[in-house]
Amino acid sequence: GERGRALPLLVDAARRFCEVHAYRDAAAAGRAALEVWPEGEDEPGRLEVLHELGRCAQLCGELREAGRVWEEIAAGLNGAAEPQRLADVKRRLATVYELEGAAPRAAAVRLEAADAFEAAGLHAEAAAERLLAADAVWDDDPVATERALDAALAAARRSGRADLESRCLSAQGFRLGRAGRRDEG
Repeated sequence: GERGRALPLLVDAARRFCEVHAYRDAAAAGRAALEVWPEGEDEPGRLEVLHELGRCAQLCGELREAGRVWEEIAAGLNGAAEPQRLADVKRRLATVYELEGAAPRAAAVRLEAADAFEAAGLHAEAAAERLLAADAVWDDDPVATERALDAALAAARRSGRADLESRCLSAQGFRLGRAGRRDEG
């Protein structure tokens, strides 16, 4: 019952388990640490433990837990003050949704990540997320696909990354070709 003494030991155990790739044990120790975490104290430290819990839960296949954690972290972050951190969390959340087979949900979160990467000035990251979002809705929503590809191309051009620009143009050409607009493609 000595929560004050247990907390740093549980956090350290989670970190050490993670270092040796014992992700399931790390997630269990992280959950235990969060259970004894004093409410309202050291919120940045709590978010850091949550982040490690999400990462470890995802790596050991506990996708529901990982998704819940990434959602909680995203809700707790100030996107205006920390756009890059929010973008990274949204990217991880989208990956969980993809692994769960929820492609439309993943695409929506990837677009949120792209917006946050743009806000952080990371245009290449934004382009990559928009490309992945377009891929997720490719067959289901041609209009959303076209918008995502156009935005990805613009971000790729802002980043100066010719490889990303080429991938965007290739995807646009392929989409146009499939739609019967081969000359334009």
